Amino acid sequence: MSRQPSAVLSGFLTLLAVLVLWQAASIVFAIPDYVVPAPYAVLKEIARHPGFYLVQSAVTLRSTLIGFVAATVVGILVGTVTAYSRICRQTIYPLILLLQGVPKVALAPVLIVFFGFGLEFQVVVVASIAFFPVVINTVLGLTSVDRDLILLSRVLRTPRLKEFLMIGLPHAAPSIFSGMKVAMTLSVIGAVVSEFVSSEAGLGHTLIVANSEFNTAMSFAAILLLSLMTFALFGVLRLLERFVVPWSEEAAIQIEL
Repeated sequence: MSRQPSAVLSGFLTLLAVLVLWQAASIVFAIPDYVVPAPYAVLKEIARHPGFYLVQSAVTLRSTLIGFVAATVVGILVGTVTAYSRICRQTIYPLILLLQGVPKVALAPVLIVFFGFGLEFQVVVVASIAFFPVVINTVLGLTSVDRDLILLSRVLRTPRLKEFLMIGLPHAAPSIFSGMKVAMTLSVIGAVVSEFVSSEAGLGHTLIVANSEFNTAMSFAAILLLSLMTFALFGVLRLLERFVVPWSEEAAIQIEL
């Protein structure tokens, strides 16, 4: 087994190196904090109001996770139906592609009419942004199953549900997890976008307040917390994949690392 440092440790060391270089550049070039605050100023801003940033992070995390779970469940269901139904591939699939090309901000006024300004609106925005990669990867995984296995299953008169659970789903699981990891990062973006449009709390709302007050330290604090949140959620998904789908190539690479 390789003794290379783990991916998490490597990522942490890379982030630490970037912060050190950033701090050094701020000192050497005497960059004012109101232009680009040094990491020390950003961390000091967070340390000065820890409760505030904790609450804002929790608000964003809530809509991110709910929207991600909704997108994952619906995406896998729609992707499965699309993969196994020629009619759905000819009707639903093009519609999904068409809707994916529509900017979600442009749909915001319509969504607000139906769901209001609360959590429901934020979850719908997050789910609509994160939905597409889950569907695409589910369809890709299920339609790439070895044809000989499918023919053998049909010859043995295996029930369709059992065929899906024993052949289709295990084969498609690595692809589905790849879509979920993309969807997770998009979910954080969707949560911030929804808070830009309609929210009185959250890290997205914090960015709006910071920009209106020309508080760059607050802006960078929110951005830093969003980056850490995305990194942590992505890491959790990778860990989950490692235990749920150990036969995937990416999970095997993670185990080697």
